[in-house]
Amino acid sequence: MSIDEKLDCIISPERFFPSDIRLGNLLANKAFIDSFVSCVEILRESQFWSKDLVRRIQVKRLKKLIGYISQRSQFWADYLKKHDFPPDSPRPLDMLRLLPVLNRRTLLEWGDRICVLPENGLENTLVRYTSGKGGIPMKLMVDQVEYIIAALTYRFRHPAFDKVSLTDLFQRKFYVTLGLPGERHAFVDFTHTLFIPSRLQLWRIPAYAVKSTNKSKAPRLQC
Repeated sequence: MSIDEKLDCIISPERFFPSDIRLGNLLANKAFIDSFVSCVEILRESQFWSKDLVRRIQVKRLKKLIGYISQRSQFWADYLKKHDFPPDSPRPLDMLRLLPVLNRRTLLEWGDRICVLPENGLENTLVRYTSGKGGIPMKLMVDQVEYIIAALTYRFRHPAFDKVSLTDLFQRKFYVTLGLPGERHAFVDFTHTLFIPSRLQLWRIPAYAVKSTNKSKAPRLQC
C-alpha cells in the first residue's frame, strides 16, 4: 500500500470499511475484520511518521470535519461564519485555536441544535447520558459506524496487542472483561454488544478459570 493510500485510510477510514457494519454483526465478519486489521496496522505505523506528515493528516481531517458539519448543520455553518472560519480555510489549525472554548453550560443551552445527524437520521445512532457528577449531565449522540471505526481501531493499535492475532481474536465466540471500561457511561453498552447483541453474564467463575486482579469487581464472561 502506498503512503497516499495509507494517508487516505487515516483521513477517511469509512471508505475502507463495509457500510453495513453494526454493533452485533462484527463477530466472524470477514469484510469487517480485513478492513479493521489493515487500518490498525496503518495506525501503528503512523505513530512513527514525521511531524510534517502528521500535520498534513491533521489539516486534512479538520478540513473534512469542518466541511461536513457546515453542509449538514445550519447551526454550525452559522457559528463558523460568525467567527470567520470558512470551511476551505488554508490555515484550519490556526483558525481552530481562535474559536471560543465551549463549556458544558453553553452546550446545554444550545441543546440538540449542536447535533449533526448522519444521512440515515437516528436509525443507527447511539444515545447515552452522563451521570451528571461533573455538575451538568450531558447527552451523547454517536453514529454506530463512526463509533466502531474510530473507537475500535484506536484501542487495538495499543502495543499490548502487538503479538496478538486480531483476526483470530475477532473470530472468538466469547471474551472476558474484568470490571467495567473507564468511560462506562458512553462505552459500556458498546463493549458488551461489540460482537453479538445477546450475552450471558456469569458472575461466579471458578478461580482456576479466571483470576480477577480487582477483588472488588467480579470477572464477567461475555458470550
